[in-house]
Amino acid sequence: MDKQIQKLALLVKMYLNESKEQLLEDLGSPNKYSNKHIWFYTNYRFLIFQDEIAFIFERDRVVDIVITEYVLWRKVSNIFFYEGQIPEYKVNRLSKKIRKYGNSTTRLQTNLYRYSE
Repeated sequence: MDKQIQKLALLVKMYLNESKEQLLEDLGSPNKYSNKHIWFYTNYRFLIFQDEIAFIFERDRVVDIVITEYVLWRKVSNIFFYEGQIPEYKVNRLSKKIRKYGNSTTRLQTNLYRYSE
């Protein structure tokens, strides 16, 4: 299991089916783009690496977790968890063509916010 999947597997083990209160206690307040259906947390590493973790809620319980990885503020991959499916984890690497046009955290969060409404 590669490091990307290990990160998500650990988060799934710790937070899947947990309440919003437990998440607040462990991770603190989500960032400003969050809403009642999806919370975002950002983790910076070595100034150029960034992980954006999205916790998706249903009835105030975590039902899904997605990690989006950035290098130099460009999205390079998404790591998804599929409960009960094979493979259970999937890493979606973005093609160079997609990366060429850039992508901002705000755009991703806006799209996910629209989806959650």
